[in-house]
Amino acid sequence: IKLAKYFVYIEVYDFSVSDDEIVRLNGESKPTQVTRLGLQVKFVDAETGEIIMGSGLGEAKTIKTASILDGIDESEIKFNQSTIGITTKKSLETASARIVARMIKKGIFKS
Repeated sequence: IKLAKYFVYIEVYDFSVSDDEIVRLNGESKPTQVTRLGLQVKFVDAETGEIIMGSGLGEAKTIKTASILDGIDESEIKFNQSTIGITTKKSLETASARIVARMIKKGIFKS
């Protein structure tokens, strides 16, 4: 049995969904929904208690359009295609890349 070298903690530090609408001079409007998700990832060394942190903020924009399919059940949309799924992926990738860069700099990983 091999003991864990690191414990990983992930915490949401920011989450928001906002609706913006841009109205042009010709009267055309373009409603946009912006979803943001911020994650902080902590790697804690199980032996020393040293903490290596990284954070990332993901953002996804959806331009709302009218569709002939409005009102039809959209339960087939997969999580990774949703705005929350996209923001989660972006923020986790950013935070993880920052942690790995710090671990390489400390000599924990070799580049």
